[in-house]
Amino acid sequence: INEDAVTIKQIEVEIVDRAFDEGWITPQLPREKTGRRVAVVGSGPAGLAAARRSEADLTQLRACYAQADAVQGQGGSDPEADWAFHLAVYRAAGNPYFQDIVTSLQDQFHLIFDNPLHIQNFASRSWPIHHELLLAIERQDVPAARDWANRILDITQEDLDDRA
Repeated sequence: INEDAVTIKQIEVEIVDRAFDEGWITPQLPREKTGRRVAVVGSGPAGLAAARRSEADLTQLRACYAQADAVQGQGGSDPEADWAFHLAVYRAAGNPYFQDIVTSLQDQFHLIFDNPLHIQNFASRSWPIHHELLLAIERQDVPAARDWANRILDITQEDLDDRA
């Protein structure tokens, strides 16, 4: 690899920016204006998943987590199962455009998930936090889900920076 590391957070920002630039997604304006204003800060896929998740989403999230945890919980690595868990979070967020964009960029995501830098125990520090993220989504705790997801991204960035 001859370039600087790319994080999941950077990829997500690029996805959303491109989606707006290309017109793949557009703001959904209210049918009727009330004069009230609302700010949504940092509501990424994890926060949206916590807010919008269905029982079917929870079933899928739990199954994906259990599959990945069977390996990663023992210190191993299962990039496909980890990818499936993250995709389940995107699906639970309830935005089909975002899910389509993320799926179309699967190869780029695998640059991180497949550990091309061969970092020993890559994702071992962040794996326990995935469980906390799952629990926050189950509780529909939007701030906690967002915070746990950001912590996963921060640890991933730290691990990549330590290797670079």
